[in-house]
Amino acid sequence: MVKKTKNNEILVSAEGNDIPMMAEIETLPVDNATDDLTGELPVMPLRNLMIFPSIVMPVSVGRQPTLKLVNQAFQSKEPIIITTQKVSEVDSPKQKDLFPIAVIGKVLRVFEMPGGTITAILQATGPKVQLEEITSTRPFLKGKVSVIEEDMKDEKSDEFKTLIDTCKELSAKVIELSDEISPDTSFALKNLDNNEVLVNFISGNFPFPINEKYELLQTNNLKDRLYRLIQLLNKYIQLATLKQSIQMRTREELDRQQREYFLQQQIKNIQDELGNGQDDEIDELRKKGEKKRWKPEVKETFERELSKLERINPQSPDYNVQLTYLQTLLSLPWGVYTQDVIDIPNAKKILDKEHYGLEKVKERILEHLAVLKLKGDLKSPIICLYGPPGVGKTSLGRSIATALKRKYVRMSLAPVMGTWRTWFKRPEAHLNALRQLYSMGSTDVPVEQRQMARGENHLRPHLIHFNRCKNILLENFHIRQSPFWTIHLYLCNSGVVRHLDVQAHGHNNDGIDLEMSRNFLIENCKFDQGDDAVVIKSGRNQDAWRLNTPSENIVVRDCDILNGHTLLGIGSEISGGVRNIYMIRCKAPQNVHRLFFLKTNHRRGGFIENIYLEDIEAGDMLRTFEVDTEVLYQWKDLVPTYETRITRIDGIHVKNIHCQSADAIYELKGDARLPIRNVFVENVKVDTVRQFINRLSNVENFQANEVSATILLHKEAPSIDLDKLYKQKAE
Repeated sequence: MVKKTKNNEILVSAEGNDIPMMAEIETLPVDNATDDLTGELPVMPLRNLMIFPSIVMPVSVGRQPTLKLVNQAFQSKEPIIITTQKVSEVDSPKQKDLFPIAVIGKVLRVFEMPGGTITAILQATGPKVQLEEITSTRPFLKGKVSVIEEDMKDEKSDEFKTLIDTCKELSAKVIELSDEISPDTSFALKNLDNNEVLVNFISGNFPFPINEKYELLQTNNLKDRLYRLIQLLNKYIQLATLKQSIQMRTREELDRQQREYFLQQQIKNIQDELGNGQDDEIDELRKKGEKKRWKPEVKETFERELSKLERINPQSPDYNVQLTYLQTLLSLPWGVYTQDVIDIPNAKKILDKEHYGLEKVKERILEHLAVLKLKGDLKSPIICLYGPPGVGKTSLGRSIATALKRKYVRMSLAPVMGTWRTWFKRPEAHLNALRQLYSMGSTDVPVEQRQMARGENHLRPHLIHFNRCKNILLENFHIRQSPFWTIHLYLCNSGVVRHLDVQAHGHNNDGIDLEMSRNFLIENCKFDQGDDAVVIKSGRNQDAWRLNTPSENIVVRDCDILNGHTLLGIGSEISGGVRNIYMIRCKAPQNVHRLFFLKTNHRRGGFIENIYLEDIEAGDMLRTFEVDTEVLYQWKDLVPTYETRITRIDGIHVKNIHCQSADAIYELKGDARLPIRNVFVENVKVDTVRQFINRLSNVENFQANEVSATILLHKEAPSIDLDKLYKQKAE
């Protein structure tokens, strides 16, 4: 069916059986005629695609200038210049953004696909050309080219025949190993008799990086292009084989860990049934307590807490908390004292031996020791050492302990949050500052002019902030309390975060926020905070659109969240885009709002794609996962909408989730203007569901398999007002 749009654009409907098969379009070697190539021709830039001579390729058309070009070229049957962008994220490419070598082609068909997307069928019908200049940008790109002479003749030698056979064999193996290539491609390769077309078809359709494809396109000799293509095919096969090997080893390791876990659980359950495990543990604690020389009030506290431990089920999360508290009490040196050995010459000898330089610091320490020895009845003075990491503060303390023959203990002190808590309720000065900052960002006020560190604006700082850093390692430390986000990685590239213990129960106390950052591993961390544990963001509105830097390639594994809102949060600041996020083997044993929450609104724009959540164990919650495309919080009435951009959400994978109880299993609320696409849910089990199993709104291609609840209390109960709930918790 052919129809015209309001702009007189001619489209072919793709409904039913009206799509002509690609096989009907004849593919032959190009005709190197140079007629009609001397003037100005339309230029069609492609993203992440490169077309080779003689090849037919479908292309999705999204940009308005490109749509105008496609429709005009289809109606007029005129030739066009088909080239590729160097960087796919550029929306309005200039000549410097395009590869200089292109091909001459034409538009064979234009389809309107289900969902409203436009697809054009392109064929490279002319010779390979050099893009000399861009002569016009409106209504679309136009330019001038010069023809590149090529030698694409088949050779009759045995070497050439062997190369062709090798190429076919390697291509078949790549198709077998790759998830990105359709198996039907093998059939297409078998029916290509022309060697030039065969080489160009593989070069253009196989999943090579754009730079490597361009290297193939640059090669003007068929035999040389074939040699380079075989190299790339071999490289791909080696990488794919290595990936399979790694996945196999990882699966074997997971199987071993799961086996050990089940065996340990069985042993624990048997001990509980026999009554041995808990009683033996409590008796041991009581015996250790009897040996302690503590005061009567301390002993009374210990006995009371020990009795409480006896009443708690060992399977309860509170059991380990109570046990840890008692073990801490027992580990403290109650009534144990050491006799100081104050020997000034010996202390000076130890300090000089272990610390070169630092003369003023050592002199001050010796003065304190001398006064302590002279008076004889003074309590130990307090010495405060301050400075950046690595200057010797900790080692000086250890040296003092050695000189006095004291035990050395290192401990961290919790911060006082009184100052910050007055800001959590968002006083009027805070809201006014937010309005001002938001307006400046939305009206392109330069960043250096957004001076907010004045007056009483109450804009809270991040506790740990990395700005535009590379190769970051955060490892083995505790964090207690924070005025705002705890760890903020902004425009950072490459890093590892492991073995952190984060506890922060103020307002907006996220555990770690990755914003416009990429290539990070977060593992074996513990989060106990007042907001989300791991949050992926990519900037807000106009600023993020300008920076155009997505957060991507982030793995989160083997982490726990004890308290908080969300295990994995995405948004709501996602204007730069988020993709390739993978969370596996994490736990939320107590109470959280959600395991996974994707939130955005009509002001954000950006995109969300390729999100994976696997192997998660959880306690009680509101939703196992939720997607909400209209989350504005206080911004709804605080500031106006300066520009509307809908977020594209495509590719959410949730697998192997077990939760004890929840209000609902999942709820997805898409935007009718751009529905959520391609959501896959598999093996999600909730023991008790209080309200409903699921709710879907504006979602395309949703697939669910083995989603179940053991008990469903209220099948049609009303949903919770989450915004109201958040406000109550904040107050």
